Amino acid sequence: MIFPILNGSAQELRHRQGELIIQFKSDYNVLNINTLNKRLRNDWILLSPQKQLGNVWNIWLFEFDHTRYSAAELMESISTYDFVLNIQRNHLLQYRVKPNDPLFQLQWHHFNDASSGGVADADFDTDLAWDFCTGGLTENMDSIVICIIDDGLEIQHEDIAPNMWRNYAEIPGNGIDDDRNGYIDDFLGWNSFKQNDQIDSEKHGTAVAGLAGAKGNNSMGISGIAWHNQMMFVAGGGDEANAIESYAYPLYFRRLYNQSKGSKGAFVVATNSSWGADLVKAEDSPIWCAIYDSLGKEGILNIASTTNQNIDVDVEGDMPTTCISEYLLATTNVTDQNVKKVNAGYGKTSIDIGAYGESTYSTYINNSYRFFGGTSAAAPQVTGTVGLLYSLPCSHLDELALTEPAKAALVARTCDLSDTIQVSKTRTDLMEGYYNLSG
Repeated sequence: MIFPILNGSAQELRHRQGELIIQFKSDYNVLNINTLNKRLRNDWILLSPQKQLGNVWNIWLFEFDHTRYSAAELMESISTYDFVLNIQRNHLLQYRVKPNDPLFQLQWHHFNDASSGGVADADFDTDLAWDFCTGGLTENMDSIVICIIDDGLEIQHEDIAPNMWRNYAEIPGNGIDDDRNGYIDDFLGWNSFKQNDQIDSEKHGTAVAGLAGAKGNNSMGISGIAWHNQMMFVAGGGDEANAIESYAYPLYFRRLYNQSKGSKGAFVVATNSSWGADLVKAEDSPIWCAIYDSLGKEGILNIASTTNQNIDVDVEGDMPTTCISEYLLATTNVTDQNVKKVNAGYGKTSIDIGAYGESTYSTYINNSYRFFGGTSAAAPQVTGTVGLLYSLPCSHLDELALTEPAKAALVARTCDLSDTIQVSKTRTDLMEGYYNLSG
């Protein structure tokens, strides 16, 4: 077969040219790729394996000469082989941030008395939820972990450092994979861009982490939704291959936790991605969508922000928020007026929930604080509530998580969506679901 390049209309590039992501059956040896190449076009080497995208699934990134061959026709042909589960392009991603408006009162999203011009009680009522729980530990004294996947993080920030997760099974800086998890020296987390644990200080990730889990009640700075949860950090995003690879890290640790009945690994209950691919449809990203079920089966609920555009994502597309998975909560942005932000995606089918994310106050680089907004700010509020829920007394979620982790994740999802209020095709006031649990 020959795959000539086809001329297309000029448009904004939304994927990396000359790259494909392929998911093989678990028992397929990717070293047999030369056999596949020969089937495709005599002895020409069309596909070149670049790397495995995490060691928890058989998913690989490949390169090909896009000046000579059509990606669409390559994908069509390769998908016919029985050892190939899925194949797709490597879509480019965008961090979902927008300019901040510093006119609202600090952290109005926790308690809003309308003094800053918003609608009274357009908030999470987090102060009432904190009467019951503040995160940190389950009833069985397991440390609750949420995983933030973002561009970078100021890990020494005064309001973030106390809650940073550490991999104490690894000896930092000795150049050895002490815990044999496939990641060398991953003491501080993982940087999937650099393949080490050195996390760069970045504005976006620092603000996202602060909203989800900044240390609370410590006489400084701000309070995250959960005061004491540990935050695992993975520097990731950029493109689809990297996103898939980044999710492999928290999955490994939660799977190890489950297999060891809590004696090893980490009790990761949620991931946060405040980034995505605009105008990309789920059918074009089957591998990316499939990993949410993979994470969910191990007990991880995944929260993602939708686009910062006023579009119906059901029609126009957006990734990952249009993925069909019970273990994904697609989040849009709600203002202090209790309405969806104009420049935020919506969709009756795909958008699960709305959270207050417009002009919220959070942590910032150089040990400082500032206003931060957009759907990027909405998603970590939901992620924080998941971690908070697991610390709620008498919920028994931690016990369920040890025996039926997938079911526990779905219970957490149901609680997040319960007792919410309808707001312009989305729902908000997440924290009200926790009041019912207290009874």
